[in-house]
Amino acid sequence: MRGAIVIGIVLYLFYKLSQIGWAEIMAALPSSPLFYGLSIAVLLLPIWAERSAFKIVTENKIAAPFKVFARKHVMNKAVLAYSGEAYLIHELSEKAGLNVKRAAIIIKDLALLRTFVANLWVIILAGVAVVFGQSETLQNIAQASPALVVIVGLICVLVCSGTVIFFKKISNLPYGNGAKVAGVFLLRSLLIAAIMIAQWNLAIPGTPLSAWFIFMVVFSIARKSPIGGEMVFISVALTLPGLESQNASVAAMLMTILALNQLNYLITFLLTSGFPDLRKNKMIELTAKAIPLSTNM
Repeated sequence: MRGAIVIGIVLYLFYKLSQIGWAEIMAALPSSPLFYGLSIAVLLLPIWAERSAFKIVTENKIAAPFKVFARKHVMNKAVLAYSGEAYLIHELSEKAGLNVKRAAIIIKDLALLRTFVANLWVIILAGVAVVFGQSETLQNIAQASPALVVIVGLICVLVCSGTVIFFKKISNLPYGNGAKVAGVFLLRSLLIAAIMIAQWNLAIPGTPLSAWFIFMVVFSIARKSPIGGEMVFISVALTLPGLESQNASVAAMLMTILALNQLNYLITFLLTSGFPDLRKNKMIELTAKAIPLSTNM
């Protein structure tokens, strides 16, 4: 059963790459080697942040192998949202000496703070855009899709305010540890934004950094929408000052990044699959023995 699931996910990732189009992928490849190196950094940073946050939540009392969090991230991004959480709960309950309830509480607290920071980041970006006189861009997004702005705005405000107000009721973490975890996730968002802007600039050199910042604002707001976010992003992004005459280059860059992400997910999934262990019919073991959590968890 486990082998069939692994093979099924690998085939699904190959299918997603094929949907993009192999010929189109090859034709749109940027020439800078650093462009590809940065795509790996974009993959690794969320994994590092999740693992670091896990250490804070558990106070370093449970082993946290990097490969486990790498697989969790890939399953969330490339397969099905929150399937990685289910996988991690299984790993903790089966191999770290925790019962399912305790493992689920840990993962729930991490997901809660990660979601809080993701929505806070959108508010921060929108606020910075207004401060630097780019409110017209936000108006363009609103004109392209008023429903998108209303939905994203309500979600961000409700999630952030609700998390702050009801934190002690919905989380088992003390405020100090919660703040540390939120800080890790906020640093992750900042670093990823900087890396993505650098990557975009490598693909289309000579574009003003201010244009890429607004590109990031539009990108972050649009992808929060469960419906139609990609279309709004494309329609607004291609009309931004500094990018309006480079539609083909922007489209090729976005397609290449999408393909690179899927390829990185596939490689990461394969590297963490433990196929030799599958042939021996045994589960992948964690690299360190777990120590029971303290009583305040």
